[in-house]
Amino acid sequence: MSKLWRYTSLTVVTILLIMLFHWQGLLKIFPTEQSFGAKLNPATLPAVPTSLFNLNIINLDYGAAWPTIPFKGWRNAYSDWDLLEPNQGKWNFERLDRDVALAQQHGVEMLFILKYVPTWASVRPNETGCCTPDAQKGNTAVPKNIEDWRNYVRTIAMRYKGRVRYYELWNEPNVKRFYSGTVKQLVALNRAAYQVLKEVDPTITVISSAMSAPESNALRYFEDYLALGGGRYADVIAFHFYVTPKPPEAMLPIIQRVQGLLAKYKQDHKQLWNTETGWKTINRDKNIDDEEWAGKALSLGDASAYIARSYILSWARGVERLYWYAWGHRSMGLTEYDIKTPKPVATAYTEVRNWLLGSKITSCQPDRNKTWVCQLKGDRGNLAWIVWNPERRQLFNVPQKWNVRQIRDLSGKKHTYIRKSRIVINPSPQLLEGLTS
Repeated sequence: MSKLWRYTSLTVVTILLIMLFHWQGLLKIFPTEQSFGAKLNPATLPAVPTSLFNLNIINLDYGAAWPTIPFKGWRNAYSDWDLLEPNQGKWNFERLDRDVALAQQHGVEMLFILKYVPTWASVRPNETGCCTPDAQKGNTAVPKNIEDWRNYVRTIAMRYKGRVRYYELWNEPNVKRFYSGTVKQLVALNRAAYQVLKEVDPTITVISSAMSAPESNALRYFEDYLALGGGRYADVIAFHFYVTPKPPEAMLPIIQRVQGLLAKYKQDHKQLWNTETGWKTINRDKNIDDEEWAGKALSLGDASAYIARSYILSWARGVERLYWYAWGHRSMGLTEYDIKTPKPVATAYTEVRNWLLGSKITSCQPDRNKTWVCQLKGDRGNLAWIVWNPERRQLFNVPQKWNVRQIRDLSGKKHTYIRKSRIVINPSPQLLEGLTS
């Protein structure tokens, strides 16, 4: 009887302890998506800068309008080697010159991606190319002569010296469609490009090859890349935290794992950037069946909620730049199919940018009901809170000590807060502004 009582008591205590740890968020043995809430150290997080907000811009040559929303950097998709030097020694910079001039005209930073080998330089010149019907064969393979690659990097860096300061070393090489070489060969390309870029201009910021999260091999490939020294040939580490069709909160465990790998290979002192992320979004004028990998198109409301949550959570989790994909895309765009008319998601982007700029995120995490609360502190000490629940519409108890005076939504509307204890929240973040101290 005493033995039975002892075992029963032990079981009860164990259950109580597990329940306590779970509700306190201390259970690390079986982490859930909720337990990957952004654990911030307010002393180390600076105010949100303009450099967090960037765009991938495409289709300008096919009628896309210049972005009507504010952004710091433009990740350009037209610096490919096979586009610039389709035949050995014969260069064509017409489109790229035009893009660089446009970036300078609008005061935005240009980022080039170094990738895609022309057929004449490819080690496998008969291999199917990427990523258009008329793509050059062998363009995803490595060059047969590393000196040809060096010459490409040197030529583009010299031409745009002082005007383009950011270079990314290949796009999503863990995706077979985009790169057919080995990890070891990729690191060799990175090393050669890094050396040439720094010789041309030591102030250039070199960005690592960016793996794509939807691929099941992304983290394994990334670790192999780091283990072979890939991180050493970059000033910034890039990763594409695509989680589509899942919601933005699904990025958090992936970001944490990437940061863990950076710590393991002693690269965690470098900034982490997300140079491409987005979701397929419904258009109001015309919809097409493409980008099947991205799943079903989001509603306009969900798209607005997702872009806001992506920027909030990325900064809170330690991602210092996010380049949204894309302005000018016909199905994953911030514009309609006409690639001119901004969608409501573009308004949401501008609104969340206004909410965050110049403020520090001093805390940001979900509660037991998966309701997220992120506290902002402005430069004058004024406090505000961003609140949402990614799964449902529900009532939220507003603490009286917040002294909320106004509520903003992602459409830009402002609502005077009538002092009552509860408001309705949903997957779309709302900004609750307190009285200025």
